[in-house]
Amino acid sequence: MQLRKFYGRTISGALAQVKRELGGEALILETQAIAPGSAAARMNPGASFEVLAACDPFAASGQPALKGEPASVSAGSGKAEFGKTAFADSRRGGRLSSARRERQVAAAPPAKGRTTLEDLGLLKAQIRQLLEGDPAGPSQAQGGELDLREYHALIEQGVDHQVLAPHFRQWLHWRTSTAPLRQYLGQTYGGPAARMEAEGFAEWLWLAWSQTQGLLLTEASNEEAPWNGPRMVGMIGPSGGGKTTTLAKLASINCHEKRQKTVIFTLDTFRVGATEQWRRYARLLGVALEEIASPKDIGPCMERWASADWIGIDTPGGMTPESEAGRCYGSVLAHCTQMKTLLVLPATYQEAICREQMRRSQVFKAGPVLFSKLDEMDRRGGIVNLTLSGEWKIDGFATGPRVPKDFEPISREALWRRVLAPPSEGMFCGGLQ
Repeated sequence: MQLRKFYGRTISGALAQVKRELGGEALILETQAIAPGSAAARMNPGASFEVLAACDPFAASGQPALKGEPASVSAGSGKAEFGKTAFADSRRGGRLSSARRERQVAAAPPAKGRTTLEDLGLLKAQIRQLLEGDPAGPSQAQGGELDLREYHALIEQGVDHQVLAPHFRQWLHWRTSTAPLRQYLGQTYGGPAARMEAEGFAEWLWLAWSQTQGLLLTEASNEEAPWNGPRMVGMIGPSGGGKTTTLAKLASINCHEKRQKTVIFTLDTFRVGATEQWRRYARLLGVALEEIASPKDIGPCMERWASADWIGIDTPGGMTPESEAGRCYGSVLAHCTQMKTLLVLPATYQEAICREQMRRSQVFKAGPVLFSKLDEMDRRGGIVNLTLSGEWKIDGFATGPRVPKDFEPISREALWRRVLAPPSEGMFCGGLQ
């Protein structure tokens, strides 16, 4: 395994160098921004990003890969055991001796929570065995070569290698298994192993992501249980993140499509033009509007609108618990313990900024995250990095400025079409259970 670093003004430029010098089979291990003034920045003027990539010297030099021992399936364990596979000695630039080739087996398990070089070597060995022959039985011989273009496409979209690595290992185990073993994995573990219909890694990741988001059963299961009193939804997030526009979309959907009695509480009474913007929205949408300037206004407003079906609460950007708006929102949370607080994050923000906003929003009991401004971004891997673990649920996507058209609630189809689908695909590929 040969490791190299590449630098460029953009991630795409650095990845282009990787493909040009190491070929399409190179494995992207890490992508990161270069800190200004660092040694890497001084040695590579004009570069802003660093990409760490690995390749097989045989593949890079055009030499044929050495065949190892054929893989077998243990009857006792039901797991594919790969034979010894030859690797090139990158320090000498030649083939390994037969004695050393026998010892060069990537079998060491990875450290918990970290992808090691030995783990990457095991993945490379498995990939090569699949390309060279049929490591898992006759059923796999008809499947063709292992296509890693989807993995590289996800990396190019900004998905972090450390996020993809555990799912890639699981997919590779499933992909190189016999049909009976696949059935066993599906019955035992469920998830992607039980629902895969194609062979690609992107579909596996999509099903795993749907599972962590709670979207695998039926879309009806995502509906919240009815409760007494008005349904209240609060919007918090950074300034200019699209809270007001997104709340106007939800108010229009509830008022006109669901025929519900809708009212808006705006706590953003300090920003110039904020209340006037909501007055215009209220007239155009036909919804009621309440302007709340202090915590003492919360009680009377709740009494006046006790019969409302849906209440949306707008807040100023960068709200803190010590601010007047923060105290007002805290009073609303005290009055309505079942209120749902959405964190509105622009999809154009850097991941570090999004994670900081997530941390700050916990003081206001923020639950799901709603990604806005999807129409203004090209690389959507940050959405996967932030939510694939399932710690934060996604509530929906705001895809443009139009009210209410440019809004899509969360669903399995939305995860695929809005984030994971290749840019050339115009619609969801569908067909899965």
